[in-house]
Amino acid sequence: MQHFSSLASRFTLASLRQSLLRVRQLSLPELGQSIAQTAAFQIALLIGVWWLAARAAGWFGLAQLGNVVGMLALWLLLINNRLRLARVQAGAHWLIKHMLLFFIPAVLVVLDHQELLGWVGVKLFFIIVLGTLVVMACTALSIEWYLRLVRHRKALRRLRTRQLRPHAENRQA
Repeated sequence: MQHFSSLASRFTLASLRQSLLRVRQLSLPELGQSIAQTAAFQIALLIGVWWLAARAAGWFGLAQLGNVVGMLALWLLLINNRLRLARVQAGAHWLIKHMLLFFIPAVLVVLDHQELLGWVGVKLFFIIVLGTLVVMACTALSIEWYLRLVRHRKALRRLRTRQLRPHAENRQA
């Protein structure tokens, strides 16, 4: 009950009035930037990327789901600096933090289908666990490979800059 009362006190009329006064003091670009930093806007942006990717997958007749195409599109946008990580980070953190809420319908399906609680369910459970472990291992190995690649490239850059410095000094002498 104490948590609810602190939550209710946070949304008083005075705090709403102060927030509106702060919004009035912001210029239009500052207001747009402050809205873009909210988790709600970032979640809407992520949903927009997913929706566009799902539509593109349907239009082009791709065999992949829109989710996969959306993740690929988001990854490409982030890697090519077309979308800054700060633009989607708060929304992504919120979605991950509340991920359990998105799996409640799956639990309700299990309650509707009692046969999943027998041997079929046990087999299915082990397949899901094994699949999850394989995906986690592949993800960990690919991240490890990528980090090694990045370290290797940095080491090569440092080595090249060290090799170029003595040549530049010899030319000046």
